[in-house]
Amino acid sequence: MNKRGVPQSENKLSDKNAGKMINKPKMPPKLRAAVSVATLISDKRRATPNAVKKLAMTLPIMGRVAEPNVSGVLPKHFIQMLPNKSGEYHKAPSTIPIAVAAKIPKTLTARNLAYNTRGQRGFLKAKKMYIPNNIKTDDIKVAHQLIDEFGFGLLVSSVSDALTGTHLPMVLHANEGECGVLYGHFAKANPHWKDLEGKHVLMVFSGPHHYISPSWYAHAPAVPTWNYAAVHAMGKLNLLDSKQTIAVVEELVGQYEPELLAHQNIISHEYRDKLLSGIVGFKVALTSLQCKQKLGQQRALEDQAGVYNALRKAANPQALGLADYMKQQGLGLGE
Repeated sequence: MNKRGVPQSENKLSDKNAGKMINKPKMPPKLRAAVSVATLISDKRRATPNAVKKLAMTLPIMGRVAEPNVSGVLPKHFIQMLPNKSGEYHKAPSTIPIAVAAKIPKTLTARNLAYNTRGQRGFLKAKKMYIPNNIKTDDIKVAHQLIDEFGFGLLVSSVSDALTGTHLPMVLHANEGECGVLYGHFAKANPHWKDLEGKHVLMVFSGPHHYISPSWYAHAPAVPTWNYAAVHAMGKLNLLDSKQTIAVVEELVGQYEPELLAHQNIISHEYRDKLLSGIVGFKVALTSLQCKQKLGQQRALEDQAGVYNALRKAANPQALGLADYMKQQGLGLGE
């Protein structure tokens, strides 16, 4: 008997799908978060769809939201949080009964850490990009400027338990939403878009970058490195209708070749509308922008000047592009 008068054997959870007995997970104090699910479901019945949805919305496991399916059970990602009798984490069955989930005394919210399949701490939301404090910038305008100038990005999401990425040109509406809204379009033949409605995605934008030789520094010893600028943008994706998609395509063309919009003999409205059936427009309302400018600004002024001057004198377009960006940002110049 435990303190509540319940036989000790009833503290074990029966997973009929897996044919195993699972002990209640012991979580470190810092992970004892959030929402009790014991009131949602009893042992003898399944959860209602609304109760399942309410529970599932608190469980974005491994960077994706665990969505309930029609049979009233949670996906396999949930059981990956539970250790077996030996305290080991194991492969999950395809689903776990809601009644099993109901017996877990505490569950984790989207703001807290979860366990991964090895019992180590994983993350519910995407982790922040590594940015040392001495090169960190919190100016959202800098991030917006880099996206505007280098708008060909990589959109990454988790689809069917696998990471998937698509390289896409995008346009930014900096004044919309919390951190701005990005617009773009997929080729309809690309299956990536089919599972993205309402999902959170990561977009990576790379600015200028180049190899940095230690021979350019005024001080030794030193090692080679790579300097660059990049933005990680995260947000929720929604698909667009045909009218909105046309507007996105025209804005994208207008950003890179505005005069083309006036040449109906090259792209007529009829031809444009015909091609529309082959693309899918989207927008991403940004909730997070992380900008990293690793331009050597943390080094001694003599080292900065050596790097900047070497880049300016290089014949490599990438090196010249990085030097121009450093000049534009006023970073790493040795001044």
